[in-house]
Amino acid sequence: MFQLSFTKIEKFLRCPQEYAWYIDKSVYNKYHQDTPPLIFGSIMHAVLNDYYKNLEKSERTKEKMIALFKQKYKANKAKHDAVFKDRKTVTGYAQTAGREFTNFLESPLSEIVPYVATEENIKTDLGGVELWAKIDRFDTSAKGLKIIDYKTGKYIEDEPDPLQLDLYALAAFIKFPEIPIHQKSYYYLYDNRFVEVACSSGEFKKTREKVLGIAENIQKTKEFKPKKNPKCIWCDFRTICPLWQ
Repeated sequence: MFQLSFTKIEKFLRCPQEYAWYIDKSVYNKYHQDTPPLIFGSIMHAVLNDYYKNLEKSERTKEKMIALFKQKYKANKAKHDAVFKDRKTVTGYAQTAGREFTNFLESPLSEIVPYVATEENIKTDLGGVELWAKIDRFDTSAKGLKIIDYKTGKYIEDEPDPLQLDLYALAAFIKFPEIPIHQKSYYYLYDNRFVEVACSSGEFKKTREKVLGIAENIQKTKEFKPKKNPKCIWCDFRTICPLWQ
């Protein structure tokens, strides 16, 4: 079955050539470079996942979160040291982690036990296309299900793309058909800020049709051409991209 995720869709819409190199593991493994923001985000998500899954309520403190952060850094210390390169960079990100843990613990999220706290892919069959969604957490209220995605970078005005949460809402709608989707939010830990994406009637049908349309477009594409965009500067494949030679 043809598989899609938000990352794959985002890359294809941004630059078909980047998408093609991304799904070609021989190319991806050769040119992909981990960066401090990527590693930091991965560790932070893992800590927030363990906050609910592996800590008792009495253990859910900032100190315990910092200990988890250190534990996960040290679990792959050689790789992480190579990415962060120097002690000053490590210290800077550790301070950022401390700030984000404080903000999280002061937010309403820390006191709510999620309906589902997950770092696992939810696989949803849309009819010939399997949508993979790695949703950070589902919360419930009297009005229904809330979908929340953690962001560990700083909030940038007008940056949030509703597509990611729209895809997650579609996956949640199919997985939990008995619970209405009430709210979709990005939570920026650095700024302690929620950014909501509107829920609308008929959105699941529209999102499903959009995903299926993108899947059809990808499968029909014969030549994946590069396209310049604002994120070219961070692209793993810039050194082999014909637009940058």
